[in-house]
Amino acid sequence: MDTKKKYILIAERSREDAALKLSFTAKKIYNKKGYIPLVIYDHKPKPGCYAIYNVFKIFEIHHYTKIIGFLNYLKVFFCSIIFFIYSFFTIWIKGLDWFVKYFKVKNILIGDLIYDRYIRTENKYLSPKLIDFKFLRLLFSGIFKVFSLNKIFDLYNIKFSLVGSKSYISLSTLLLRVSLQRNKKSLFIVGYVYKIYNKKYNFTEPLRDAVVKFKKEFSKNELKIKSVKYFNDKINGKLNTDKRKGIILDDEKYWKISKEYPKFTNTLLQKKKKYSKVIVFAMHCFSEINHATGDIVFRDYFQQFIETIKFAKKDKRHLWVFKLHPMCNNKYNELNSTLKILNNNYSDNIIVPPIKYSTKILLKYTDLIVSTRGTICLEAAAYGISNLMLTESFFTGFGFTNIKKSKKAYFESFNEAATFKKLPTKSMNSAIEVLFLSKTVYRNNSYNIFPIREFLSKMEFKKKLDRLSKNLNISNNKLYDIMLKEFL
Repeated sequence: MDTKKKYILIAERSREDAALKLSFTAKKIYNKKGYIPLVIYDHKPKPGCYAIYNVFKIFEIHHYTKIIGFLNYLKVFFCSIIFFIYSFFTIWIKGLDWFVKYFKVKNILIGDLIYDRYIRTENKYLSPKLIDFKFLRLLFSGIFKVFSLNKIFDLYNIKFSLVGSKSYISLSTLLLRVSLQRNKKSLFIVGYVYKIYNKKYNFTEPLRDAVVKFKKEFSKNELKIKSVKYFNDKINGKLNTDKRKGIILDDEKYWKISKEYPKFTNTLLQKKKKYSKVIVFAMHCFSEINHATGDIVFRDYFQQFIETIKFAKKDKRHLWVFKLHPMCNNKYNELNSTLKILNNNYSDNIIVPPIKYSTKILLKYTDLIVSTRGTICLEAAAYGISNLMLTESFFTGFGFTNIKKSKKAYFESFNEAATFKKLPTKSMNSAIEVLFLSKTVYRNNSYNIFPIREFLSKMEFKKKLDRLSKNLNISNNKLYDIMLKEFL
């Protein structure tokens, strides 16, 4: 192996949007530093991705096991089997809660990534098991990939890595974490934001950093006017929900399609008279990226839900509203199992609104929003309603969130008057600004080289790629130059 050559290691996701951004970035780094782009994949890239790599003259594209050689492959495979057996018995003894928080391979945390992928389908969160073929397959695959990536770093002189994902047990996410363990910088790029990871992995949301930067582009008065207009348009359902007119953000769509159910409103008002405070527990989709922002105190969203509803049944001071996530049925088929649990835990102080019940109306009667890290906490803060969260999000750190770091602190909070204290006007204004800034950053997709791939036909995509092959001087060149100046 020629260790004199210097490489940029790129994790391929078989998505044209990601391939474009990463390839363009790699080409710029090659022009500045002479580092050769080396693309690795675990699933064969789409033809469109190969066409993109060809435009940027990236020809080193390999399956991650092929570039380490046959003998090294056998060694890695054997070591992975040994570590898998050891890990199995360790998890058997210590349990899945320990696994999610502490399981590491070569000192790289991957338990959270494996578990999130395991519960993503088939409602596995309902009863997660160690002795489950799906879990064991993901466990071995994760171990094997970490060993393989480390061997790539041993064999090649990798200077940087470029990734387009940091969730689930994907090759991109593992490359990011392995890179940092090997003391190599990694650049994470998606359409709306980038983040430079250096030396130590941190779970701070890249979008939060982008919000802070974006805020500097506005005068105080301009930001106030635009953010208030956005907020009013959102809560009144005036934002775009037509895919043909551009990006649709789910939370904006929900505010438009939600409505009042008078029967439930009447029930809420009648019960509210009997209790001290109204607490809304806003459920997540239990299957979706539980640990994207790190530790969430409970093993997963579902465990928090189960332990909270048990607590709520015994809490005779407060009225609890368990709000279903709008996507729990459409995307993950979670509705029936969730309703069954709610029915089995019936109590006079627990009510469940219709899935399309208006959030705007619900917040009128709410004293506290509880969610692991849901955007509803940000929306409620704009109304002056306090929140209780368990982890960071893109809107934390601006003075209007309340994060608890242990189960004890979480449950004790419901008995503390300060938990329900109305947020000051300054915090409400800050929440409205963050809501506007974050959604604008997301919608702008400033780092996309083409419009989002799903909006382009095959012919449109091919024409744009042909034009790009003749002229790499794209409109957002300057943004990439600024990003790379910071990265390099």
